[in-house]
Amino acid sequence: MNPRSLAAGFLTGKLVNNNHEGTRFGDDHPLGAIARKMFGGEDLITGMKKFDKDVKALGLTPLEVAARWITHHSALGDNDGVLLGASKCDQIVDTVGIIRKGPLPDAVLPLVEELWDAVKGTRAAIL
Repeated sequence: MNPRSLAAGFLTGKLVNNNHEGTRFGDDHPLGAIARKMFGGEDLITGMKKFDKDVKALGLTPLEVAARWITHHSALGDNDGVLLGASKCDQIVDTVGIIRKGPLPDAVLPLVEELWDAVKGTRAAIL
């Protein structure tokens, strides 16, 4: 996945769930403090916590929703592609497996829109 598709890993939910050691948000990462500051806005944290809770209630993870949304629900056309990126080979294998599950259930799509609505005031110009 392009880092922007996952918001540099923010859409995994690890930062808002305080499970970010070993990620680009961790204290051990050279840019961890900067990444936490970039994604530490109150609207982002609040929106992501709600999104994380809501998609998990449907049996999904934020990462799965992001990967499936970008490949099956975004404005990509038949001649477009998705670049997968990862720090570990297993992440690529996992992401391909997620994408192969196909489009998201209809109940998830409003949750994606709700998250975007919650953050677009401060993030639309960045993305």
